[in-house]
Amino acid sequence: MVAPQVDTELGRIIGIERDGVSLFKGIPYAKGPEGDSRFRPPLPHDGFSGSFDATKYGPMARQNVWALEKMIGADNFPQSEDCLTLNIWTPSTEGSLPVMFWIHGGAFLTGSGAVPWYNGERLAKLRDVVVVTINYRLGVFGFGYLGEIGGEEFASSGICGLLDQVAALEWVRKHIAAFGGDPQQVTVFGESAGAMSIGALLGLPQAKGLFKRAILQSGACANLSFRDVASETTEKLIDALGYRPDQIERLLEAPAEDLLRAQEEIDEIDGTRLTFQPVVDRVNFTDHPFCSVQEGSSARVDLIVGTNLEEMKLFGLADPELMSIDEARMLAMARKFVGERGPEIVAEYRRMLGSVSLAEVWQAIITDYVFRIPAIRLAEAQAEHANVYSYLFSWKSPAFGGLLGSCHVMEIPFAFDNIARAGAEMFLGSGDDRQPLASSMSGSWAKFASTGVPSEASLPEWPAYNQDDRQTMIFDTECRVESDPYGDMRKVWEGITPGLV
Repeated sequence: MVAPQVDTELGRIIGIERDGVSLFKGIPYAKGPEGDSRFRPPLPHDGFSGSFDATKYGPMARQNVWALEKMIGADNFPQSEDCLTLNIWTPSTEGSLPVMFWIHGGAFLTGSGAVPWYNGERLAKLRDVVVVTINYRLGVFGFGYLGEIGGEEFASSGICGLLDQVAALEWVRKHIAAFGGDPQQVTVFGESAGAMSIGALLGLPQAKGLFKRAILQSGACANLSFRDVASETTEKLIDALGYRPDQIERLLEAPAEDLLRAQEEIDEIDGTRLTFQPVVDRVNFTDHPFCSVQEGSSARVDLIVGTNLEEMKLFGLADPELMSIDEARMLAMARKFVGERGPEIVAEYRRMLGSVSLAEVWQAIITDYVFRIPAIRLAEAQAEHANVYSYLFSWKSPAFGGLLGSCHVMEIPFAFDNIARAGAEMFLGSGDDRQPLASSMSGSWAKFASTGVPSEASLPEWPAYNQDDRQTMIFDTECRVESDPYGDMRKVWEGITPGLV
């Protein structure tokens, strides 16, 4: 069998062929951000001398791998700061096909574009699209803000991970035609921190024009830090390292292992704010991206945006405190998130949910505060400037005795039609309802990338979202469209925009 080869201005790239799909792995899209390049924007790659062997995935970004990531195969690759690579699946290098560009999640701390769940082979083969997945800098390497202590030279350090994504999109615009992709038909899609990245890219001037459509799964435009909070995180990191604030050169020279140790020591999730997340630096972002979206920064970029019904069930299994929360702590946390309206929100959820445990009430509140309400706010904002399609994934897994429900990450194997991939059955269990749902969801994603409308023969007509009827596709064993699902809970949050509270 002849290996697929593509000639680009960077040099010849040699991949592998599997079941009618050409796969090119580990292609560098920017220089390795090591040494003096650490904490700085990515630089273009110089190209290859001779040909490039694209038959092995590149190293994943430096990270402390979480147990969940290990379960889905994210720890099977070496780590390096020289991690800025991408992977391409294409059914034909001769065509001009829509491009689906995936940004992985992992709380801006973990993950890899080579995780088996993100394998693009079935999407490429069955849906006639080109699939791209990427690695980008994570944690302190990608989102550690040094602007206050390092000055102008490090003004962009708080969004290096986003600028990596921009560099990968620019690479796609320049080179994807050689792989059979249409650079004018790029759809970015991502989950969790990947979707949160897309929400930020919608308001980032450097990303303008690099993608035509976007699909945001369980993430929106709420997870950004302002400079004062990001600087406090940097101070904690420096203290954990035992450095002085003026010793920025030591941060540049520190072994990656030391930075990861300090990062893990200070890591904590506080509501919608993750320890390391994109920073509204007032250099690249002149305003919060959500405000920019409201003003039309991504006019004519059509969206699919949605969440899973029981996002927090995944985290509840791993967090005993979340499962044993008492009323006093729940009220205190609610006040911390939304101020004096906190007790009112708790009371309303307890009334609407009836005789369930306090842990279940709190999981429902945090699912909405962290995921569903930010998605709704983004849908409301962008619907003024483009077509927006809303969804709610409510299929419940039978795995672990049903404890996972329709939790965070559950929709990913369905969106990629990868329910048979490594690690999927552990989460999804078995059953006859899985493949039809995977076909419907992945098919609508690909149709959206191709046409801008998420139509699929197996689904009912999916109307665009507006604030009058809030039509939403429910992905379940029987898919259906509902007007304003869980509207009573949505109304509890009127006047609140998480991330801007």
